[in-house]
Amino acid sequence: MQHEIIQIPKILYMFAIYGMQVYSVYKSIYTAVLNRDSLTLAMDISDNSISFMLSIYNIKFASKLREDVLNLSTKHCYGCEVEHPSQTQHTCLMWTESEHLEMHFEEALVNVNRKAVINMWQDEMKKMEWSGWANRNTVDISERARETFIELLEDVDWCKKNLPKPDRLYNDVQNFSQLFQRFFAYN
Repeated sequence: MQHEIIQIPKILYMFAIYGMQVYSVYKSIYTAVLNRDSLTLAMDISDNSISFMLSIYNIKFASKLREDVLNLSTKHCYGCEVEHPSQTQHTCLMWTESEHLEMHFEEALVNVNRKAVINMWQDEMKKMEWSGWANRNTVDISERARETFIELLEDVDWCKKNLPKPDRLYNDVQNFSQLFQRFFAYN
């Protein structure tokens, strides 16, 4: 009995070998085209990469908000303003971080330097890329992927759908502050 040799087209072979990866890329391109009014952005990074970069961006944003709230607490402190010798007259020292957050969150949110957040995010992404972490975890955080993500951050509709609302940001900053205090309480 002779066996017939069948040649499988290369694309079918690739799909069989890399099935889910090819499907994931195709799905992300299709989703990106459906979600955008203009077809100028051809997004060819996976949903996993976008989700990962978005989570790191949200962490950096919450970190920056926390930093800005603490700076505002010093800026609006009467004791600091008049250089009062008693610590009890310094709200920057006497209030808890939660009290500062409650008092200054809205002002910090309105005035947050988004460019600084993007720079902090870029630095973190570069560190992860250089460490090889992304290669081990199949997440694309290359320069091209980062540029695509920054373009998404400039899309107002995408930001409305994907970035946290102020109440969620408030909770994130509050949780971030608590974790920060716990971490440094032992050092």
